Amino acid sequence: MSSETVLNYYDSCLRTEDVALLGEGNWLNDKLIAFWFEYLEHTILEGRDDVALVTPDVTQMIKFLSVEELTVILEPLALASRKLVLLAVNDNADSSGSGGSHWSLLCYHREQNAFFHFDSMLQLNARYAKQLQEKLCRLINCAPQAEHVPIDSPRQVNCTDCGVYVMLYAEYIAENHKARRDFAVSIPPKNKIDFPLPGIVQEKRSQVRACISSLAQGSSSSACAK
Repeated sequence: MSSETVLNYYDSCLRTEDVALLGEGNWLNDKLIAFWFEYLEHTILEGRDDVALVTPDVTQMIKFLSVEELTVILEPLALASRKLVLLAVNDNADSSGSGGSHWSLLCYHREQNAFFHFDSMLQLNARYAKQLQEKLCRLINCAPQAEHVPIDSPRQVNCTDCGVYVMLYAEYIAENHKARRDFAVSIPPKNKIDFPLPGIVQEKRSQVRACISSLAQGSSSSACAK
């Protein structure tokens, strides 16, 4: 497969092999999730400066670098002033590069002083999410004793769709924030959340692929809408 650039979108660069992963049965890589975070930031959350979507590469740095190093690196993100901070969590324990086998989403809600962990595989990434929470609290000015809240969210039925669920969770939170609804309050007491449409996972793969194609052709981002 040729390794041609398909799309340059803000800080994201997608190549042919990246976009091919949106086909059914493929595990999504960090570049696709980073692109979707960029897309949400510049469309749904356009003009909002109280939300930060932290891409997988930066999340990996938070895992392995010291607080002193991260204080300088993360300064442009202004995480300490954000109401919501979303991070794509990966189970890769190797500091030398990309990898891993499972994605989940960690969201810090400053007003509730809580970290909500959305995991499509029964909190498989809980250990990594809690490690990130401990490190992040020292970087974003958390109030003491921030709570860790595992969310009973929709579960994947295979071993490859976790990245698509992360896209869906992030979009759900962004949409609620745009509509000025508090997603944390909208979660029932048992910390369970459901998406409204059946078959939405495969639909999302197709939608993101069409979105990338549309943006690459210079079309309006409205073509990426649900």
